[in-house]
Amino acid sequence: MTFRFALCSVLPVLLLVGCANSRQQPQDYSPGYSYVSTDTGGSEKGVGGSVLAPNACLNEPADDDRSAAATDLTIVRGVGSHLPPGCANAYNLQRMAESQRDLVEGRRMGAAAAAPTANAARRYLNGEEAPIGGANSGPPTPQTTLPVE
Repeated sequence: MTFRFALCSVLPVLLLVGCANSRQQPQDYSPGYSYVSTDTGGSEKGVGGSVLAPNACLNEPADDDRSAAATDLTIVRGVGSHLPPGCANAYNLQRMAESQRDLVEGRRMGAAAAAPTANAARRYLNGEEAPIGGANSGPPTPQTTLPVE
């Protein structure tokens, strides 16, 4: 009985300790964005202008290292270098953003999108508005078939 009690009290602690020492894996790519100068001389915002680019796209291409596993079957000639990890995802996110500024600094959240719906439901439940209608609220449809006798 005491062995069973000791096992039941020690086993959960051992399982939790085993999970606590695991380190989080580093990300394969940077999710951030940076301004890149369009001038030939610098990497900061310049007089000539700058563009916002994903940090993941500023890394070296994924297949330029020519590893030992590289063969004629794994390297496609004429296609060029492949994108760095995360570059396509970050670029697509950049294209979908409403404002490019949001990618760098963000903005305050507004009211929840459910607020207008919740207000309309409250007005309906309190009797402040007449029902709008629905699938079964229209005028009765004429019967097109004869009743079966």
